[in-house]
Amino acid sequence: MARSPSEIGALLDAHDGLVCACLEGGLSLREFVAAYGDFPRNAGLAPDHAMFGRRIAFHQEVAKIVSSVSAGPEEVLWPLDETGGFLAKAVILRLRQLIARHPDFKE
Repeated sequence: MARSPSEIGALLDAHDGLVCACLEGGLSLREFVAAYGDFPRNAGLAPDHAMFGRRIAFHQEVAKIVSSVSAGPEEVLWPLDETGGFLAKAVILRLRQLIARHPDFKE
């Protein structure tokens, strides 16, 4: 399904907002992972899209981070998040490092 540039922009804006909310503490890691889902793959966005290539590439990197914490048994992963433990801190650190490498990301 082909998406218009305004649809793609809106999807990217919404997922930028999720990243920011997670980093600012507005979403727990569990909420962030659930809301982020399998984006951008499930949206059918190709990284070679002329207007949005850099933003899509950024979100592909976020997706790698999300998949690293969403793979595995839930009972093992989420108790660490609920206590603000190591897993949550590591994910936040990885997201911050990613943003540092993408200075055009609007945090």
